Amino acid sequence: MDIIPVTVRCVVAAYQGREEDARADAHAAIRAAAECGATRMADWPMMALGLLEVSLGNHAEAVSAVQPLLSRRHIVPGTELMHSWYLPDAAEALIALGRLDEAAEIIDVLERNGHRVDRSWMLATAQRCQAMWLAARGDVAAA
Repeated sequence: MDIIPVTVRCVVAAYQGREEDARADAHAAIRAAAECGATRMADWPMMALGLLEVSLGNHAEAVSAVQPLLSRRHIVPGTELMHSWYLPDAAEALIALGRLDEAAEIIDVLERNGHRVDRSWMLATAQRCQAMWLAARGDVAAA
């Protein structure tokens, strides 16, 4: 199996809301990555599953999908879009689950790195997540 084309197809399917296609391709790519010992090749399929689950309101499943990425986030601390586009989805899911401290860590790193490297994507997603976090704490006016 060609992991990269299947991964791209799974990401497109997730963004289009084609749940069955996204899941099938993501799981196929994750399996193929494990079979060939290229575990990092499973990152984007995991991110796509996280996006899909958040889109469906399945927040616990979203966190579960990206947990391997969250677990090694401190090893690869950057937040560039290329390898961290799952972070806003993870923060949103954590907020929905009431895991506000964990979400705050993600929000802080997105904002800090966004300022440090001048990335509008990081700053915009940090602010969106910050608003959700504030609302979850009951501070709707500040959100």
